Amino acid sequence: MQLEPVAQGPRHAIYALAHGGRCQAIRFLSDLEKSDLNLTHAIAQRLRSIANEGIPSYNETVSRKVSDHCYELKVGRARLFWFYWTVSDRPAIIITHGWLKGPDKEQQRQIAAAERLFVEYTQTR
Repeated sequence: MQLEPVAQGPRHAIYALAHGGRCQAIRFLSDLEKSDLNLTHAIAQRLRSIANEGIPSYNETVSRKVSDHCYELKVGRARLFWFYWTVSDRPAIIITHGWLKGPDKEQQRQIAAAERLFVEYTQTR
Protein backbone atom coordinates (compact mmCIF):
# COMPACT_ATOMS: atom_id res chain seq x y z
CA MET A 1 0.00 0.00 0.00
CA GLN A 2 1.27 3.43 -0.92
CA LEU A 3 0.39 6.95 0.17
CA GLU A 4 -0.49 9.70 -2.29
CA PRO A 5 0.08 13.25 -0.96
CA VAL A 6 -3.10 15.34 -0.79
CA ALA A 7 -2.24 18.35 1.41
CA GLN A 8 0.65 19.47 3.61
CA GLY A 9 0.53 21.96 6.44
CA PRO A 10 2.10 22.76 9.80
CA ARG A 11 -0.40 20.59 11.72
CA HIS A 12 -0.83 17.57 9.48
CA ALA A 13 0.27 15.90 6.31
CA ILE A 14 -2.74 14.44 4.52
CA TYR A 15 -2.44 11.39 2.28
CA ALA A 16 -4.77 9.19 0.29
CA LEU A 17 -4.27 5.46 0.62
CA ALA A 18 -3.52 3.64 -2.63
CA HIS A 19 -3.79 -0.12 -2.76
CA GLY A 20 -3.82 -2.60 -5.58
CA GLY A 21 -2.63 0.12 -7.94
CA ARG A 22 -5.72 2.25 -7.26
CA CYS A 23 -6.48 5.13 -4.96
CA GLN A 24 -10.16 5.10 -4.04
CA ALA A 25 -10.06 8.54 -2.38
CA ILE A 26 -8.49 10.28 -5.39
CA ARG A 27 -10.88 8.48 -7.74
CA PHE A 28 -13.85 9.55 -5.60
CA LEU A 29 -12.71 13.19 -5.69
CA SER A 30 -12.02 13.03 -9.42
CA ASP A 31 -15.46 11.57 -10.15
CA LEU A 32 -17.09 14.10 -7.82
CA GLU A 33 -15.35 16.96 -9.59
CA LYS A 34 -17.21 16.02 -12.80
CA SER A 35 -20.62 16.16 -11.12
CA ASP A 36 -20.30 18.73 -8.32
CA LEU A 37 -17.43 21.18 -8.67
CA ASN A 38 -18.60 23.30 -5.72
CA LEU A 39 -18.53 20.32 -3.36
CA THR A 40 -15.10 19.29 -4.67
CA HIS A 41 -13.78 22.79 -3.96
CA ALA A 42 -15.31 22.73 -0.46
CA ILE A 43 -13.55 19.41 0.25
CA ALA A 44 -10.21 20.77 -1.00
CA GLN A 45 -10.62 23.87 1.18
CA ARG A 46 -11.49 21.75 4.23
CA LEU A 47 -8.45 19.50 3.68
CA ARG A 48 -6.14 22.52 3.40
CA SER A 49 -7.64 23.95 6.58
CA ILE A 50 -7.09 20.68 8.44
CA ALA A 51 -3.50 20.44 7.21
CA ASN A 52 -2.85 23.98 8.46
CA GLU A 53 -4.97 24.19 11.61
CA GLY A 54 -5.92 20.63 12.55
CA ILE A 55 -9.31 19.01 12.99
CA PRO A 56 -11.64 20.71 15.47
CA SER A 57 -12.15 17.80 17.88
CA TYR A 58 -15.14 19.43 19.52
CA ASN A 59 -17.19 19.68 16.34
CA GLU A 60 -18.87 16.44 15.21
CA THR A 61 -20.47 18.24 12.28
CA VAL A 62 -16.97 18.37 10.76
CA SER A 63 -15.51 15.03 11.83
CA ARG A 64 -16.43 12.18 14.12
CA LYS A 65 -15.02 8.86 15.25
CA VAL A 66 -16.92 6.01 13.57
CA SER A 67 -14.95 2.93 14.71
CA ASP A 68 -12.02 1.95 16.91
CA HIS A 69 -9.49 3.49 14.52
CA CYS A 70 -11.36 5.41 11.84
CA TYR A 71 -13.04 8.77 11.51
CA GLU A 72 -15.47 10.35 9.09
CA LEU A 73 -14.85 13.81 7.65
CA LYS A 74 -18.09 15.51 6.58
CA VAL A 75 -18.31 18.12 3.84
CA GLY A 76 -21.87 18.65 2.63
CA ARG A 77 -23.15 15.24 1.58
CA ALA A 78 -19.61 13.92 0.97
CA ARG A 79 -17.92 11.66 3.49
CA LEU A 80 -14.21 10.86 3.62
CA PHE A 81 -13.02 8.08 5.90
CA TRP A 82 -9.61 8.43 7.48
CA PHE A 83 -7.30 7.47 10.33
CA TYR A 84 -4.37 9.01 12.16
CA TRP A 85 -0.84 7.73 11.52
CA THR A 86 2.72 8.98 11.71
CA VAL A 87 4.59 9.41 8.42
CA SER A 88 8.24 10.48 8.49
CA ASP A 89 7.89 11.42 12.19
CA ARG A 90 4.97 13.77 11.41
CA PRO A 91 1.33 13.44 12.39
CA ALA A 92 -0.59 12.38 9.32
CA ILE A 93 -4.15 11.80 8.24
CA ILE A 94 -4.61 8.89 5.87
CA ILE A 95 -7.81 9.02 3.81
CA THR A 96 -9.03 5.54 2.91
CA HIS A 97 -11.92 6.43 0.60
CA GLY A 98 -14.96 8.61 0.15
CA TRP A 99 -18.63 8.31 -0.69
CA LEU A 100 -21.77 10.41 -0.90
CA LYS A 101 -24.07 10.09 2.09
CA GLY A 102 -26.81 7.54 1.66
CA PRO A 103 -28.69 4.92 3.67
CA ASP A 104 -27.46 3.93 7.14
CA LYS A 105 -26.92 0.34 5.99
CA GLU A 106 -24.53 1.58 3.30
CA GLN A 107 -22.75 3.80 5.82
CA GLN A 108 -22.05 0.76 8.00
CA ARG A 109 -20.48 -0.99 4.97
CA GLN A 110 -18.33 2.08 4.29
CA ILE A 111 -17.16 2.21 7.92
CA ALA A 112 -16.30 -1.51 7.80
CA ALA A 113 -14.34 -0.92 4.57
CA ALA A 114 -12.38 1.93 6.22
CA GLU A 115 -11.56 -0.24 9.23
CA ARG A 116 -10.48 -3.11 6.93
CA LEU A 117 -8.16 -0.75 5.01
CA PHE A 118 -6.72 0.53 8.30
CA VAL A 119 -5.89 -3.03 9.36
CA GLU A 120 -4.34 -3.85 5.97
CA TYR A 121 -2.23 -0.70 6.04
CA THR A 122 -1.00 -1.10 9.60
CA GLN A 123 -0.09 -4.76 9.06
CA THR A 124 2.32 -3.70 6.31
CA ARG A 125 4.11 -1.16 8.54
